Amino acid sequence: MIKPPQNICILRTDRIGDVTLTLPMAAVIKKHYPDTKVTFAVREYTRPIPDFSTVVDHTLVVPGEFEILPMVRQLREQSFDCIFIVSPNFKVAMAAMLAGIPIRIGTAYRWYSFLFNKPIRDHRSAVLYHEAQYNVRMLSEIGIQELLTKSGAEYALQLPAEIENEAARILEANNIGNGEKYCILHPGSGGSAVDLPIEKFIELAELIHKRTLLKIVCTGSKDETQLCQKIGNAVPAVNFAGKLTLPDLMGLIEKSFIFVSNSTGPLHLASAMGKQVIGFFPKVRVCSAERWGPWTEKASVFTPGIACTDCTIGQCGKLNCMQSIDMMAVCQTIEAISKTVLLENV
Repeated sequence: MIKPPQNICILRTDRIGDVTLTLPMAAVIKKHYPDTKVTFAVREYTRPIPDFSTVVDHTLVVPGEFEILPMVRQLREQSFDCIFIVSPNFKVAMAAMLAGIPIRIGTAYRWYSFLFNKPIRDHRSAVLYHEAQYNVRMLSEIGIQELLTKSGAEYALQLPAEIENEAARILEANNIGNGEKYCILHPGSGGSAVDLPIEKFIELAELIHKRTLLKIVCTGSKDETQLCQKIGNAVPAVNFAGKLTLPDLMGLIEKSFIFVSNSTGPLHLASAMGKQVIGFFPKVRVCSAERWGPWTEKASVFTPGIACTDCTIGQCGKLNCMQSIDMMAVCQTIEAISKTVLLENV
């Protein structure tokens, strides 16, 4: 029997969705090795995610420029006996080795993979599993064999009362009262997939406004302010793009009825927080819903109706595949969810 590590670091230094989909690793570790300390090492801007998870014992913020020597000092101070380098990075891998961490687990398919003494031989680009499943599969190197299911994924996100109170204040200041149901539309993305065109989001917003009693809230980055405003120009909607901190966004998601977006980090946050979600995904294999879809049973995923094989991002853009997604079908899904929730509350 493998002796479990006592002090584990899970290092994920990329974006919101990546960090969120890595949280189940901590929950699975705690299930098998409840006395093991689990630290998440992340960038500053994603820090609230592990901070708000009850299965993470400690959050470590990695220097933004990945300076090797400061990272070595950080890692040595924590006395880790095991590190999972989930997002491959040479400087991070070198720092882990120089810090003398005994068990270093990472991909076998980078030129610097010799720095890992426990190489992982999963080709993620083959899309045999979902990203969350690939993350949990890494735990086999410490004796944990588990195939993560949607129903079994635990994120354990719990917002502090002050975050929920601030969300309520923000909503009230924008004429959304306590208990009023609203739909969040998040039309932007991090650019890693093919997006639903903004015209389709506008069409959906008009259908929601006409056919439901849901208020509409738009979220996004500062760069997506004008994108969200296009929706606000078509229907009554509150535009929060560029106005929210990550904890603020999480607070608004927590109080929302449904979250609708392209393939982007906040979609995974909403899934992790137990919300009903709708996601739009291309058929391109490496950025498909099979690899990056919302990992929850409360998700509805819409993909292009165009029949194509061996789809690429270039081909998807050329054929304007995402334009073929039917917004009436999306709105009907929202209506069906509304009726189901209403019946559950009777």
